[in-house]
Amino acid sequence: MFEPGRDTSEATLADAGETDLATAASAFTHIEFEVMARKVLAAYHLGRKVFDRVQSADSDRYRKRMPDKAALREVSLHFAVPRPPPDGG
Repeated sequence: MFEPGRDTSEATLADAGETDLATAASAFTHIEFEVMARKVLAAYHLGRKVFDRVQSADSDRYRKRMPDKAALREVSLHFAVPRPPPDGG
């Protein structure tokens, strides 16, 4: 009853039976985990690209030594996650 692309509005959920809602919970959880995995993968690729770009930059020797911090900053900014403390712990 609740596959991706189907109507999952409040009214549809309110009219559904218990069995359909329990099945929907499982389907929604699967979709949520898939989206979270894609988010992690996108964050990895963004961090990798920023790391590589900063490391290959010739103009700023200070930043060139810190591509990991630049990658963490970008991932933190775009994915709304806190950066680790300065001591790395």
